Amino acid sequence: MDTPLVRDLVVLAAALVAGAGVFIVRSLVPPERLRENNEFTGFTYAFVGLVYGVYLAFTVVIWQHFDEAQTIVSREAVILAQLWRDVEPLPIRDPMRQEIYDYTKSVIEDEFPNMAAGRGAHPRTSAAVAAMWQTLQTARLTPGDPTQAAFFAEAVRQMNGVTESRRGRLLSGEATLPPPMWFLLIAGGTGMVAFAYLIGTPPMGAGGGDHVPRRHPGLRHRHHRRHGQSVRRRHPRPARFVPGHPEGLRGAAQEVTRRSPA
Repeated sequence: MDTPLVRDLVVLAAALVAGAGVFIVRSLVPPERLRENNEFTGFTYAFVGLVYGVYLAFTVVIWQHFDEAQTIVSREAVILAQLWRDVEPLPIRDPMRQEIYDYTKSVIEDEFPNMAAGRGAHPRTSAAVAAMWQTLQTARLTPGDPTQAAFFAEAVRQMNGVTESRRGRLLSGEATLPPPMWFLLIAGGTGMVAFAYLIGTPPMGAGGGDHVPRRHPGLRHRHHRRHGQSVRRRHPRPARFVPGHPEGLRGAAQEVTRRSPA
């Protein structure tokens, strides 16, 4: 079952599994141990990524065939519309238009699902193409009518275009990746994700290198105050002399005596 919803669910499941793998690895192995081998892991990761990128470039060529199939389908629809208009003046107009309708319906309802399942052409669609050719080949034109002759030649040319477009569409739909390439594609993507687990990174919110905590302004202010007090204790202020005050005179005399050389 290949639908856009299934594809989105597969991508979402792969992303969840990758995220769970990161959480499990970081829980079992501390980042400090992984960080010791970051240089070797990073070099190996870059080399493997280069090889895997070259391999992906080859797989893109396969996917281009699907774009070509879409272009061919559009051209086939245009040719059928032109063929419908070209049979207007022909005596086989009604049966030919019915067969064009049957062919278009068979392509949509039978051959497209068959191609999606990898089975290629559908027998009912092939029978519709054969019926269209049979009707053209058994047409009886009015002798001497240049209009019918011209439109009949154009209808045959358009019928050749229908056959060619159908063949190109079937060939483009057969392009697919073989199982070994699918295995390498999935294994390579899994390996790239696994290598990313081996790169040690600091936890979220932690800065790299030596972390130097910044002091709070209030702490710096208290630190300066304590530093100033220690300086004052090592170098006390000189005694202040107050005239007429005996204690001030005595303190000044003691300070002079203490500072004078012995």
